[in-house]
Formats: sequence, structure tokens, C-alpha cells
Amino acid sequence: SALKKPNWAPKDVRVYSAIDLLTLSPLGYASYLVYKNGGGFDYNDTKLALGLYGTSVALAVATIPIVKKRELGCLWKNTTVVSLTATGAAYAFYKIDKKAGFLLVPFALWTAFYAYLAYSIKKENDPIKNL
Repeated sequence: SALKKPNWAPKDVRVYSAIDLLTLSPLGYASYLVYKNGGGFDYNDTKLALGLYGTSVALAVATIPIVKKRELGCLWKNTTVVSLTATGAAYAFYKIDKKAGFLLVPFALWTAFYAYLAYSIKKENDPIKNL
């Protein structure tokens, strides 16, 4: 059966794909700036920043099978952690290279939207519990 979605959610999957592409495109360059200007892996700040970034991207990729299985509770938790790690990475990047930090802001905001959307879809589709 079809999932109920909030009325404010974009209906066309191409909207999500286009925004995904726009927010993901600058990530590689931002990570390069952090690695280059942060002194590589010799410094703990750089390791932390790139670790948060890598975790966020890995969890974002892990979202795909969760969506396909329609595990709404797991999806909400996963997208929340993606959003938190993306926000942490943006801040850590900013401390090393301001431009790199700003390049991660759209990704952090978009993942926050995804987390809220996942929560809203989960809430819309929770079975009504009889007391």
C-alpha cells in the first residue's frame, strides 16, 4: 500500500534528485580543501572533520536500502544521524577552512529536511494504538 506523506512534501521524485545532486556536488571539493588546509591526517581536527564527513556520507548511502524496505522508524533514526553528522562536519570544516564549511551548509540543511520528512512520514503512517 502507498505511504501517506505530508501535503507539504514535494510529490515529484525528480525534485529530490535535483536537490540531492546540487547539495552533494560540492562535497568532494570541500573535503579536499579541509585535507589540504588542515594539514592532512597528521592533525586531529582534520581527522575529526573528515571522519564526520565520511560517516555522514556513508549513512546517507545506507539510507537507500532502508527506504526500499519501508522501515520508517529506522529511516527516521538514520536520517537524523545523517543530519547531525552533516551539521557537525560543516562546523568542523568551517573551523579548518571557512569556504569548505560553507560548501557543506546546503547538504546539512537538506539532510535536516530529510530527517523531518522521514519523521513526518513515520508519524502519518503509525498505526493508531487503542488504549
